Amino acid sequence: KLLKTLEEPENKSLFILISEKPDLILSTILSRTQLVKVPRLSNDLIAMQLKKDFPDIDDSTAQNIAILSEGDYNKAVKIKTDDSIQKSMLNTFSLMMNSVVAFAQQQPTAVVKYAEVQEELSHIVSQGREEQKQFVGFILKMLRNILMFNTKHEDVVKATEAELNVLRTFKGIMNLKHISIMSEECNKALYHISRNGNSALIFTDLYFKMAAALK
Repeated sequence: KLLKTLEEPENKSLFILISEKPDLILSTILSRTQLVKVPRLSNDLIAMQLKKDFPDIDDSTAQNIAILSEGDYNKAVKIKTDDSIQKSMLNTFSLMMNSVVAFAQQQPTAVVKYAEVQEELSHIVSQGREEQKQFVGFILKMLRNILMFNTKHEDVVKATEAELNVLRTFKGIMNLKHISIMSEECNKALYHISRNGNSALIFTDLYFKMAAALK
């Protein structure tokens, strides 16, 4: 039906098809379109626009939000209006990963803080699947940044000051092999969450799989 519509559009019709994965579009559809690549907005441009739209924002905060927005101004505005979400994910990530490291190193229960981690993960589970996927995506981003730290490419790490402080605590603890396994487990978790798996079990499994990767 879509192909027929594109082949024989009504008079003065203009179709705009938007995709983040054009390589997955059927060739019969793609051949009837004109490709226009829209690049991500630069951090400086997003920060400048934020300062125009939100006069109360300072330079440092604007830059930090721009980094987190990953080139998406709508996302930047959302972060500005509710940055508590980003702070919450960072705090949960820090608690979870410190617990994973402590568990892998067989440290005392008081240091592992597993009960606290489960409480935080339960809160994420209760928020819904989109929030769950967003948190796992955040873990993946932080793991990549840890890898950059370990390979002496700190200059390419895109993170806020608060995130950098957390990243530094894991420098030298995780290598490429550890992070590769952890990233693979995160991708599996995303798949199962999308398939409506039991989220509580998925996060519990992810915790222990990540700990096993460090042993």
